[in-house]
Amino acid sequence: MMRLLLFLLCIAEVSLYTAFQNIAGPIYSPLIILVVSFSIGFLGLRLAQGPFLKYRDGSEVRQRIVKITGTLAFLGLSAWMVVMLLPAFRQVPMNEEAYSDVMLTYIHMIKNFTHGKPAFESFFHGGYTISPAYLPFQWMPFVISELLNFDYRWIAMSSVMLASAYFFYQNIRNSEYGGVFWQLIVPVWPLVICIALMRSNILAFQITVESLVAGYYLLLATAIDKNKWVLMAVGLALCVLSRMSIALWVPLCLLVYFCSPDRKKAYYILGILGLFVVVFYVPFIVKTPSLLSNPYQAYLLPIEGAWSRNELMNGFSFNAWGMLFLKGSVHEKVLAYQKIHFYVSCFTIALLAGFYFIARKKNALNNYLLFSLKIYLTVFYTFIQLPFIYLYIVPLIVTAAILSGAFITSRPVSKNFP
Repeated sequence: MMRLLLFLLCIAEVSLYTAFQNIAGPIYSPLIILVVSFSIGFLGLRLAQGPFLKYRDGSEVRQRIVKITGTLAFLGLSAWMVVMLLPAFRQVPMNEEAYSDVMLTYIHMIKNFTHGKPAFESFFHGGYTISPAYLPFQWMPFVISELLNFDYRWIAMSSVMLASAYFFYQNIRNSEYGGVFWQLIVPVWPLVICIALMRSNILAFQITVESLVAGYYLLLATAIDKNKWVLMAVGLALCVLSRMSIALWVPLCLLVYFCSPDRKKAYYILGILGLFVVVFYVPFIVKTPSLLSNPYQAYLLPIEGAWSRNELMNGFSFNAWGMLFLKGSVHEKVLAYQKIHFYVSCFTIALLAGFYFIARKKNALNNYLLFSLKIYLTVFYTFIQLPFIYLYIVPLIVTAAILSGAFITSRPVSKNFP
């Protein structure tokens, strides 16, 4: 019954960003999202401790049928995505005139980088100056597209599809656990999320490349769920060097490892993360020290513009609360709300750390980390100032690993806590 409830909550979560978007208005809808996503995190943590029921009929033939059926479902859903995207990408061609400032900035950075010019060089467009500040793994993969002369958006989709394929493989091969229905549904859940978002708002995939970052987060969440700590460290580095949204969770992750019997892994993870920063980020910082400036400052003007026009009150974030209830000018409201966002995120990390020390003997390390990542991302994104729909593929995609931890396991969970 609890597993069914978790699955229904996961359906509800996707629906709140698609079919039932803004269902209770901009004031109450984010509260509903918060409750649903928190419930997924806590219920997933409890169910991840088992027990895991094996098939009553554990024959090799039945397991083989399940794997073949699951593989066909994965391939079918992947093909469906491609069929949806091909005409969508043709409809919005890849050129500098057809894109938002985000894509224009990517194009500018990549062309500069491939021609030996400073990637973060400011440029003038549409009557104002744009100063690029994107992290390396948010734009560098598109260098492949530039060199081979194909659409950047296929690199982004390849990221989430390859991560989905890895997630699928890690779950479908464990067909002795979970039951037939869950064994078929859970491994393809990342693709279900992507297709639901595409059918609801294909424009988000036409003019953005957030699926690149979603692939990183799915890789990270899958590695955590399956106790692949080296791959987890790589995934963490990719996430950190694509969006700063995960930055506050990194110290919590290292703390958990440091306080466990696997303390050495904390140093290894920190070392891998540091290596990625030194190799892929420091060279740009040396040339452009302004990249270390306050990340909130870089988004101040776009936020003020959207808030002054009462835009993006779409029920995904508490930004509407800031617009309607904070006092002062738009500028003062935005500054106050940015502080609220930061302090709430920090407070969430503090609560999760406290929960770790209280309940660490009851929860395996990997299950706790996955739970804390889901809760933190839920809070971070429901307090974001510009709640564009494409951003929410990241917290949604992590839910797939929550389902995996609750329904499917390849071996007894790692009891890494003292």
